[in-house]
Amino acid sequence: MKALLICIALFELAVPGLPAQTDTTFHPAASVKVPRQPDVISYEEIQATADARDAYELVRRLRPQFLYVRATGSGGRTKPTDILVWVNGAERGSLETLRTIPAHAVLEIRKMSAADAVTQYGKDQNGVILVRVATGYP
Repeated sequence: MKALLICIALFELAVPGLPAQTDTTFHPAASVKVPRQPDVISYEEIQATADARDAYELVRRLRPQFLYVRATGSGGRTKPTDILVWVNGAERGSLETLRTIPAHAVLEIRKMSAADAVTQYGKDQNGVILVRVATGYP
């Protein structure tokens, strides 16, 4: 019996930080945070912004830089520009399209740079915003 207690004590010293069997507050999933990606608004972030009305408001609150691109030749200042919006793989139009998509239908919003947009879609634009929505929405 004494040897068993010594083994348990040595194990606890060798592996610090493990929760005791009676510790009911340890939840590994609760301690994991989803990393915030600069070019993606994730479903988790969208769900946490429950009072947003539409996709435009989600973008404005969570990644306002999606709505602007660096202006060339203007000393690094930013300006609003014509950015194309694609919804579920189909081109839908300008940024105003985001106002027609209800926030609760959005699964993910991703910003694609101008160079990537030309490579992917062959469009000479100042970037593309890709929106993935649940089926049954625009």
